[in-house]
Amino acid sequence: MKKIYKPFNRLVVTGVFVTSCFLSFAGQFLVINTNNVGVGSLANAITLANTAPGIDTITFALPGGASLTIAPSTALPAITEAVFINGYSQSGAVQGTIAGRTIQINIDGTGLPGGADIFTVNATGVTIAGFALYKAPAAAVRINNGANAFIWGNYIGTDSTGLVTGLGNSVSGIESNTFNGIPNAGIKIGVDGNGTNDANEGNLICSNVFDGIFFWRTENSIIAGNIIGFNKNGLGSGFGNLRNGILVTVSSNGNTVGTNGDGVADGSEGNRIGNNNGRGIFVASVSDGNIISGNIIGLDAGNTSAGNNFSGIEINPGSNNRIGTNSDGLSDAQERNIICSNAGDGIKIIGGNSFGFSSNSNTNIISGNSIGTNGAGNLIRGNTGVGLSISSNNNFSVNDNIIGSNGDEIGDDLEGNLIANNLKGVVIETPSGTSTHLSNRISRNSIYDNTQLGIDHNNDGVSANDNGDGDTGPNELFNFPFITKANVQGGNLVITGIAPADAFIEFYIADALGSEGKTYLFTAQVNQTYLGIADDSSGTGAYNDVTYGIGTDEKFGFSTPVVGLPAAVPAGSIILALSIKSTASINSTSEFGPAFVSTLPVRLLQFNGTVNNGIVSLSWITSQEQNNSHFNIERSANGTSFENIGKVIARGGLSNSYSFIDSKPGLVNFYRLKQIDKNGAGAYSKVLVIRGDLDKIGVKVTPNPFRSSINISFQLSKEEVVTLRLFNQTGQLVKQQLTKASAGINTFNLGELNNLPTGNYTLDVQGESIRFKQQVIKQ
Repeated sequence: MKKIYKPFNRLVVTGVFVTSCFLSFAGQFLVINTNNVGVGSLANAITLANTAPGIDTITFALPGGASLTIAPSTALPAITEAVFINGYSQSGAVQGTIAGRTIQINIDGTGLPGGADIFTVNATGVTIAGFALYKAPAAAVRINNGANAFIWGNYIGTDSTGLVTGLGNSVSGIESNTFNGIPNAGIKIGVDGNGTNDANEGNLICSNVFDGIFFWRTENSIIAGNIIGFNKNGLGSGFGNLRNGILVTVSSNGNTVGTNGDGVADGSEGNRIGNNNGRGIFVASVSDGNIISGNIIGLDAGNTSAGNNFSGIEINPGSNNRIGTNSDGLSDAQERNIICSNAGDGIKIIGGNSFGFSSNSNTNIISGNSIGTNGAGNLIRGNTGVGLSISSNNNFSVNDNIIGSNGDEIGDDLEGNLIANNLKGVVIETPSGTSTHLSNRISRNSIYDNTQLGIDHNNDGVSANDNGDGDTGPNELFNFPFITKANVQGGNLVITGIAPADAFIEFYIADALGSEGKTYLFTAQVNQTYLGIADDSSGTGAYNDVTYGIGTDEKFGFSTPVVGLPAAVPAGSIILALSIKSTASINSTSEFGPAFVSTLPVRLLQFNGTVNNGIVSLSWITSQEQNNSHFNIERSANGTSFENIGKVIARGGLSNSYSFIDSKPGLVNFYRLKQIDKNGAGAYSKVLVIRGDLDKIGVKVTPNPFRSSINISFQLSKEEVVTLRLFNQTGQLVKQQLTKASAGINTFNLGELNNLPTGNYTLDVQGESIRFKQQVIKQ
């Protein structure tokens, strides 16, 4: 902070105070004691600064060593002139991160009269830094009508250790403009993101009786880089604020909570918010155009659950707010909010009345967030409620919101949310009264492992399709697609089905339970060519399903190269889809439709082998074959370099069995099949390992851990039927294969295990002369 020195005549006037043990000179005022009032006190320094035009500085030279306490018994003067009150000027104080700083000055508000704040700001250009502010009868810092301030590097609601609970202020930690009509603007709480000292500017705000931070009619302000509801290490219970972590309310517009994503200090700007008795962040009472990005809500610094008692983020009501990334290619990863472990919903959007202020909640954007998991999608920290919910009251609406991609083909792959491990993924409730919940776009999200539905309109389970699709419920209860075929042909993924005319269809690989869209594949449009993918079907098709409804819609048929997809589509992949209405500016999105198990031109059920008297016998079984020419048999001695040792002509059709004899194997042999289509395209099987160098072995299982298949090798003295079974941790049978084994060393491949969840399993091998169990791990 630049110091402003006043003309020489001010030095002459203020020099009188030097003889009274209070040092004062051009714009700087020194606090030298902890007295309530009088010369050298903080109260007197504020009074003097108020009389000095321009930006003044209050510094500290208190005697007595570490962790000194100022405990005023009368209210400090309101701040009416620009000033920097610098607690870090005290000897021994050290700026640093929230956990690493040393604060030397406590201001204990216990003795203040009822209703008093510690600092009251009635001016612009005020900075307060380097204090522990606690036990005020009202707020630690109050910023009044039309004022602004930069509040950084403080502990608010605890003492200078940053580790003590029960010291909260009796209202909020920081309050801006409470119940005042003229807006405040330009407030900065925490990191200002100017590239200077940003890592040291965050505040610790905890244990306050109302909200951690309270904004009322406050605009274009920043709350960034703070820890709210924890101790200084981002840990601990008992530090939560008794209402919300942050409340942005009553026409508080254009504020940023978290990072602004401008490429400067964005990694330091996110807030960590948890343990609060209300919401983590509450945008209320017609507060519009705010940005909430880069925050961690509901996890402590060790990724342990520390959820807020209601939702992680709630908008009630408000429009044009953004939660998450703007996908502009700059700091998009830092703009992701991680929202976990909250006792209510992850994100809640409500249209209606809050605090007596009412409006719709329209055109909000929720993009690029992790809800119930972390940014990698591998942390299980679901919210107790749903991932994201939309509802309304008092006949106000929630329309035209975007959950995920906006479909403009600019950064769409960054805009999808991860929504996992919650009760449900996305819920659009039944509108109340004359409210509407229409045109809410749900696009390109990864929704998986939620306890119930991934998308649920009316919050009542699957909303069956109907003929004509003329509904007025949530998102018009827009009909979802029916998939009738999904397989790979000639290197293309081909999907056919039935869906509403001209609808955009998004295709996904399902999660392990097969009911939610986890991995986005591609988008196409019924009756149109979209992004180079043409609909090659015409006419209408009918469907009749007990769960999913009855109707007649347009046929579709799409083909797209597998190599251009964001994920592989192996045989047995479960494909499902949703539809998005294509009418201009109306993007009502359906629930997920029924799943379809994809197939390849050749679906290989088994690939097994035996070795006896130095001869290897290979066998394999297919369940179906389309456009298949033949199989090449390839062998390797090292599992890397393979040679073609034979060819078997394909039969086509369903349920074929094949065999091949290798009369000249090595001691250790790696085999694979290369299936060749009629157009020359090929696909490999899993590798089978057969050892001819063992006179006798027990059961050998490889690989362990496994991903998509397991090889099981064992030796028998005679031919017999062997059952291979795989059980999950709860004892549920998830895979079984009955096979005939020969005398000698046998190797069987238990395949199509891609879709099993990661975790521990039990492999059970049972035959007339063999009994074997082993723990195996799915990666």
